[in-house]
Amino acid sequence: MVRRIHVWMVVWAFVVAAGCSGGDGEGTPIAEGEPDVGGVDDVGGLDDVGEPDDVGEPDDGEVCEPTVDSCPEDACGLVDNGCGETLDCGECEEVCEPTVDSCPEDACGLVDDGCGETLDCGECEEVCEPTVESCPVDACGLVDNGCGEMLDCGECEEVCEPTVDSCPADACGLVDNGCGETLDCGACNCVAGVAAQPTCGTCDLGVRLCGQGETGHGVCDEPEIPGLGAGDCDDVVYVSTLASSGDGTRGAPLGNVTAALNLAESRDVKAVVVATHASAPAIEGPLMVRDGVSMVGGYRQDGWLRQPDQQTQIMTRASALAGDLVGVVAASVESPTLFEGFVVETADATTPGASTVGVVVGESTGLTLRRVWSSPGLPAPGKHGQAGASGNPGPAGRDGIVHPNTSAAPAFADNKNEACDERAQQGAWGGVGYFQSSPTSAVTQPAAGRSRGDASGGAPGTQYQRGGRNGEAGADSTAPGSAGLRGEPGYRIEGGQLVVAGDGAPGSDGGHGFGGAGGGGSWKAIHSQSLTGSGGGGGGAAGCGGAGGEGGQAGGMSIGLVVTRSTLRVEESDFIASPGAAGGAGGAGGAGGVGGEGGYGSAEYCDVSGGCRPFGSNAGGRGGKGGNGAAGGPGAGGAGGDSYGVYCLESSLPSGTSMSFSAGRGGVGGLSPGYSGLDGRSFESFGCD
Repeated sequence: MVRRIHVWMVVWAFVVAAGCSGGDGEGTPIAEGEPDVGGVDDVGGLDDVGEPDDVGEPDDGEVCEPTVDSCPEDACGLVDNGCGETLDCGECEEVCEPTVDSCPEDACGLVDDGCGETLDCGECEEVCEPTVESCPVDACGLVDNGCGEMLDCGECEEVCEPTVDSCPADACGLVDNGCGETLDCGACNCVAGVAAQPTCGTCDLGVRLCGQGETGHGVCDEPEIPGLGAGDCDDVVYVSTLASSGDGTRGAPLGNVTAALNLAESRDVKAVVVATHASAPAIEGPLMVRDGVSMVGGYRQDGWLRQPDQQTQIMTRASALAGDLVGVVAASVESPTLFEGFVVETADATTPGASTVGVVVGESTGLTLRRVWSSPGLPAPGKHGQAGASGNPGPAGRDGIVHPNTSAAPAFADNKNEACDERAQQGAWGGVGYFQSSPTSAVTQPAAGRSRGDASGGAPGTQYQRGGRNGEAGADSTAPGSAGLRGEPGYRIEGGQLVVAGDGAPGSDGGHGFGGAGGGGSWKAIHSQSLTGSGGGGGGAAGCGGAGGEGGQAGGMSIGLVVTRSTLRVEESDFIASPGAAGGAGGAGGAGGVGGEGGYGSAEYCDVSGGCRPFGSNAGGRGGKGGNGAAGGPGAGGAGGDSYGVYCLESSLPSGTSMSFSAGRGGVGGLSPGYSGLDGRSFESFGCD
């Protein structure tokens, strides 16, 4: 509360202080004759004081001394100086009276006292302000007021909250929202497990698959044919091996796959669709995939409905190819191309050592194989090697002859083997016997038989030992033929052709024997009229060496998939190789030929009179026997054929999903008296990076 200090109060204060009280009060007495101002009660207002003239003169000359000379430090307004004069000490400011002197009983925190000063009333406890003071209009049950207290707003009626506000992405038909109301989500492709429309996808080449009892969209199973759009449907070429002729449309399919591919290629068509039927003949292989022309099999001709669990058969028969049998070949396929829905098979190979291959992909980067089942037939065993021919036997040496009683030239005995007509193998001549054309003519002395190699010819007869000596036998060959070496099993590509390695090498031929030496000629006969002796027998010719045996041929291989210098994608496909074939046996080496027997010296002589008598022990020497030839070496057995699920050459393992490769056992190596062939190998994957 603000109070003002009035001037009269100040004046009154100073009067009291000066002792100017009148009457009976204490203080300085008023002199006689001075006017009596009166007490406080008589002062009244300033007007009652009277004029200064009424006061009277002070007695004895007394002068009032002011008690205040100047305004006190905290004074304001008019201040009496104690002598009736006032000092003007300026206007007084208002003084604030606090409304609160101490903290109220329930106060906390800082409390204003009403004059701008605060009282610290301690910390305040948090007080929750309810957000709800009464039940909202549509509330029911217990409602929290925001401070943990519940308002009872009466019993609630049950309200259904929809579980579905709009049609799910894959929904169709009428869909309950969870509260008994239905949402119309359009027609369903599948009703109770049956497709409303069987075909679907681009150009209706897909089929709608519905689950058992399914009512919903189902799944559209369609081939992903590269580059085929809705505007290309009239250009798709259709083919069925049951059809006789047509133009390649759905209503009039072609009956020949090769013709269909040629048509598609000439028109730059993206796809050829092939029908299949249990009674339809298989497509004749080998089939050549064309760059950029996709082939899709497994369709039913009536309505051309796709059958995901059916595949069109391709069969390469043994009559179609001599040698290796191949089902499908894709060479230089660079553009995106799909090959889907086929069973690729070959017949069993019949050509010795021939292989069987399901699918061959070479120099290609754009091919995708999908839903292909490749199962080539059995490869053919390798051919057995022929046994080497036996060496020709050496002809026997010719018998010696008697020089006729003429001046004609003598005919010496000689011999050779036409099959190995080298000088070392020839039988040597026998030596000439004693000869004199007349008693007075010159005498030809008997000669020794010719030597052959290390075999010496027989010595001639003399007048003391008239018969010629036998020639020595020719040496037998000590060089039998070597056994052929076995080949390593394997497979390679040469000039784009499959080449099977592992043929057994042939054995080498045996060495020839050596010819026998000739027998020595004899001295003339004892009879005085005899002027001639017996010629020595010729040496027997050598037996020829036996020929080496042929090597066995490697067994054929079986391969599910061959990938050479290509990048390939495979999906949902199986490649199953058959077991490798057995290698052929190596042929035995031929036996060496037997050397010929030596010829005999002439058995009789005739004198000038024409009479003939036997020489007996005085005949010319017998020629030596020819040496025997050595046996030829045996050929090696052929390697057994390999079996590969997939064989890669400068290629990586195909990328993709759900593919399998399996191989059979390797073929058994061919037997041989020398080196038997190695067994074939088995690989699910070989050479793939």
